[in-house]
Amino acid sequence: MGYDFPSWNFVVENPIESRSFDDPLTSDATREALIEFGYDEDMFDCCVNHYSNYDWDELLIDDGLEQISALEMLGWTRETHGSNNASSWPATEFMTWDELNVTQREMAERKLCYTNETWNEIPLYDWPSDASIPDFW
Repeated sequence: MGYDFPSWNFVVENPIESRSFDDPLTSDATREALIEFGYDEDMFDCCVNHYSNYDWDELLIDDGLEQISALEMLGWTRETHGSNNASSWPATEFMTWDELNVTQREMAERKLCYTNETWNEIPLYDWPSDASIPDFW
């Protein structure tokens, strides 16, 4: 799957983490390896890339209304979601987990599978032993 020590320990270092499970750039061999690790499409897309590779319309088609609600709660819109223009991103994109309000944290956790550690992009080796993981796992 292309991991080495640095890319295993850091958030979004490996290109696979920015793709959806069924992205055409994700090889069949990679998908098979992910399945061996216990991932399916829903778990991977939520827990690893947090639906970042889906555009707004794909979420609508794929029953992603709950994810859209979470994105909207975080300030995203159809126009800004997926934009590479950081000046159009909502303020929440530049906040730490603790700076989000309670509702934003709950939506990010329950619908987009974020945790304090993944939101703040904390390297895996710095996670506390009692780090929360999404209910998906």
